[in-house]
Amino acid sequence: MNNKPSFKVFSFVFSDLSEGTRTTTLRKLANLGGAQTLDCQLKYPRNNPIPYIIQWKKDGLAQPIFIKYDGYPAQIPHHQYRNRLALKDEVSLEISQIQANDEGWYECNTIFIDGAEETTVNGSWIYLTVHCKY
Repeated sequence: MNNKPSFKVFSFVFSDLSEGTRTTTLRKLANLGGAQTLDCQLKYPRNNPIPYIIQWKKDGLAQPIFIKYDGYPAQIPHHQYRNRLALKDEVSLEISQIQANDEGWYECNTIFIDGAEETTVNGSWIYLTVHCKY
């Protein structure tokens, strides 16, 4: 019998084109103790690479769970996420050692800093379902 943790990914995509901003909504599934990557895209304004801040938020928490300013180490304000979060492909978030309370809505925000102008681009909303084997 194979005792290795496994996970299945089911993604459902919904789009919202209100106010000219495209927001993608995904649903992902992970097994308790496994890992899952929450996808986000990095699209520079005018296709011009500029400094940015990436923030990942979890619905129900006042502070972001992950903050990274371009070129600096990441900040993980919530202790329950420390040593379990990592960036993949610059802005996607990998959560490892999945726990039951990781289930919920996550939002990716990219804030571009271009001199005096600051532009926030709303990325993806993702619902993570945690499957517990009982």
